[in-house]
Amino acid sequence: MPCPRRTNGVPGCRLACARIERVVGRSDTAPIVGSGDHRYRWLEPWVTVPEPELAAVGWAEHDIAITAKQTVLACHPTRALLLELDAAGELLRTDELPLTECHGLTTVCDGGQEYVWVADVGAKCDYRRGYEEIRAAAGPRVVKLDGERRVVQRVSQPPHSAYRAGGAYVPTSLVVFDHPLGGNGELWLADGYGSNLVHRLDPTGSPVGTLTGEEGAGHAFECPHTLWINPGDDPELWITDRKHDRIQVYDLEGAFKRTVGDGFLIRPTGLAKLGDEVAVIELFGRLTILDAEDAVVCRIGDNVEVQKTPGWPNELDDAGRQRRTSLLRPGKLNSPHGIGVDAGGSIYLSEWLIGGRYIKLEPID
Repeated sequence: MPCPRRTNGVPGCRLACARIERVVGRSDTAPIVGSGDHRYRWLEPWVTVPEPELAAVGWAEHDIAITAKQTVLACHPTRALLLELDAAGELLRTDELPLTECHGLTTVCDGGQEYVWVADVGAKCDYRRGYEEIRAAAGPRVVKLDGERRVVQRVSQPPHSAYRAGGAYVPTSLVVFDHPLGGNGELWLADGYGSNLVHRLDPTGSPVGTLTGEEGAGHAFECPHTLWINPGDDPELWITDRKHDRIQVYDLEGAFKRTVGDGFLIRPTGLAKLGDEVAVIELFGRLTILDAEDAVVCRIGDNVEVQKTPGWPNELDDAGRQRRTSLLRPGKLNSPHGIGVDAGGSIYLSEWLIGGRYIKLEPID
């Protein structure tokens, strides 16, 4: 997502690790959101963030992932510091990655070992330059990390004609059709901020094919932001076609099946399995839960009017400079960007804004 080019002052940073007070996040005072069988305690804040003053000035744009141990992976708002948290928000470990941004995070099982794939868009809104989007010299990267968070595989830009013609390559998401899903280890890579393509790759990263969005829905993708494989007897590849306000669904051979969300989703951005249902985050301030028939069963945090605020997802000061929004409220979303769901049905969200925002939705039995 491109950043507004504005000027802003920079507060001093104290490099320390401090626990954020859980005044709102205590379970006895947390708001209850949702309805019917989908009622949750809204816990916020619930994490321990390293370097809190530095975190407060970074423009977060990262994903959320859940490990096999049911820990939560997130990222520091200001730098590529991978955070691993337990379900109570306690910081278990941090890993400095040789990247710019942990935009897309995916955990996979390969040969009995768990790995993390990271899609790095290669740019960051820099607080030191008025939140101008600064592109790293290394450019966009997609890497696979082992348990020690070492890079063990890199995926290169696919040799597609769009790039030979001068199109940008800015990968936002990668998923693996791995063996626990009945797959063959193939990779699916979304160029969501570049040339609006979804590439199919073999396990080594060599190209197999490319989806454009024109296969069945009538026109090309516009920001195919996130990829997700819906498991089951007939696994499906779900693609958030964000600027078209819908999800496009394919089989794992790349054949178009259907669209989801036409007329009722607004900027779908991330996806996660929630029991037999699907949780969809919408960038304009909403979480929607879909049933097995792709119908809406619940909405949480509905706040879609917030995106009309000048400077959204942040706000503007009197001089027109970007600053963290003052409109954040428990129970209301602002700009959800990353989502993960653990085995107990808790939903973890990250938001796209200055200082970041980490939210846990804890199910009520």
